[in-house]
Formats: sequence, structure tokens, C-alpha cells
Amino acid sequence: YVFQFETGLESYTGRRPYFDFRDDFLEFIPNHKPAFEFYSDNLDVKNLEFSVYKLPSAEEFLSSYQKSRKWSLGWGYYYRRYTSSLYQPKPETKIISFNPAPIKVGYEQFIEVPQILENGYYLIDVKFKDALYGEKHRQAWLQITPLANYFSITNSQGLLWVNDFEKKTAVEGIEAFYIEGADKINLGKTDEEGLIRFAAPEKLKSQSSNNIIEPQFFQAEHNQ
Repeated sequence: YVFQFETGLESYTGRRPYFDFRDDFLEFIPNHKPAFEFYSDNLDVKNLEFSVYKLPSAEEFLSSYQKSRKWSLGWGYYYRRYTSSLYQPKPETKIISFNPAPIKVGYEQFIEVPQILENGYYLIDVKFKDALYGEKHRQAWLQITPLANYFSITNSQGLLWVNDFEKKTAVEGIEAFYIEGADKINLGKTDEEGLIRFAAPEKLKSQSSNNIIEPQFFQAEHNQ
């Protein structure tokens, strides 16, 4: 057994600055400005600098997320809440930086990217100062695509459906994979109804939510 525990500060030092995206992964259809929900505390969000980076491929999109934190420490409250992202995007891939004008809707707050983004993969990065730990980064992964999907999985089988939001039609020939760490398992291709029915991967059958360490993905590839 390995015994791990997390400690806090010896004494209360006041409210620490905090920012986080509601979701790590964001998907938007083309020809619209993306807008995302966020949480913050003890920060003047409108003075923060947000940067958008264009990632070159689906592989970089996934690997950058896998490199963004120490997944074995994900159980820790303070690690999840206050850690800075470990992934550093290449400066030359930055396409825009901006100071936001937060939008409040009821109790929820949103930030809109100030321009329309073309189809592809993106990283949104925000940096802010923490008096105890210096500069910190929070990040979210963004995809612009006309394809919408739905999946459901049980202990024995799964279902994936892919539809083109703009054309309002099912998409045939999408190849799907289950990815965990270095493992990439082919699940098949969508039929004329946009459906794939597949046997649940063995690695998923033997896991519970309490022993998942590495992030898991379903990836759909479309070559047209």
C-alpha cells in the first residue's frame, strides 16, 4: 500500500485568488463566438489576460491535456483547486490575447472569446498571481466542429452516435477509438445512421470511478 495525505497551511492567511473553468473540455459549432462559464474568487477577472492557442492536431489536443497535471494527485482538494497547469503551449501558436468583459446570467458568469474561430483544436489559458505560489495558469481545451455526438456505455456494451449539426444528417464512416494512456482501441465505424455499437473495452469493465487515475477519451476521426 501507498499512504498519501494532503496538508494545508499552518495558519489562515486570508482568501486566496482562485479561477477555474466550469468544464475542462468545450465544444462549439462553427461561425459563433465561443462563450464559457467560469468560477472565481478574490480576483478582478476583467483585468486578467486570456490567451487562445491553436493546437495543430487531435493528438496534441489530447496529449497536452494528459501533460497538464499529476493525475495520481487528483484526489487531493488543494491540488485540484490551487495547482497551476503543467502544460506550456508554444508561444508561436498563440492567435489572440484579450481582457474579458464577464457576462452575468443569474448566478452564473460567462466569458466570450472576442472573435469567431475556424474549425480545429484550441487551448484557452489564463494567468493570475498568487501571493504564496507566484504566477498560476488555468486552462481549458476547446474544439470547433460541426459534428455533434452522443455516447452511452454499460458494463458490457456501448453506443456512439454522430450527427452533422449544420447539415442535420447522420455521419457515416466516422472511425471511433477508446484511449487511455498509451492504449488506443478501435471501436469501429459509424453506419448509415451514424451509429456504432461496440463491446465495452475490458479496461473499462474492471474499473470503478474510485480507481481511475489517467484521463480516458473517446475519439472520433473523420477524414473528409
